Amino acid sequence: MLSAERLSGKPYGNLGYCAATLRALPIAYGVVPSLLLMQEPTKSTVLFVCMGNCVRSQMAEAIARHIASDVIAAESAGVQPLGFIDPTAKKVLESRGISIDGQFSKGLHSHKLSKPDLIVNMSGLPGKSLFHHEQLFEDWRVSDPFGDDVETHARVCDDIHSRIHGLAERLRASSAAGAARAPEENDLARS
Repeated sequence: MLSAERLSGKPYGNLGYCAATLRALPIAYGVVPSLLLMQEPTKSTVLFVCMGNCVRSQMAEAIARHIASDVIAAESAGVQPLGFIDPTAKKVLESRGISIDGQFSKGLHSHKLSKPDLIVNMSGLPGKSLFHHEQLFEDWRVSDPFGDDVETHARVCDDIHSRIHGLAERLRASSAAGAARAPEENDLARS
């Protein structure tokens, strides 16, 4: 029986050494260990964009970090950033236990942003007018609650939450489909 102690010579094993050994098993023995099939989903960097990076995109970034951090590395920016996060948006998120710690208002060309795998555009402007043709983007029609009451902010927050949940499910399914192809690749490697 293959054990951590037997692989490393230490009780409970050296996990780094074990992982490397398990990765080598398909080649050495022509098998795919179940640990390899249970890989974490791949994270996609998603940039959420609205006009001022004050309400909608800030909500989206916080919600994505809260409910989909396994598949989304969330960031946000504004077409014309206002330089602050709306206090009503903060209040709605905090009432739901969603943190905005570390978030701040910034523009699309901020040096602090990573290169996104996907841009979610909630600015109201067509994405094709804002982004390069090689960038993958989705236009989401989400109303702007800036200046409105708490209830309006809460409705918009619900809408964004629902959309991010759907996006996360699509990303998880895409990641699972990629992982399901791994055994086929291993089968090819054996022949």
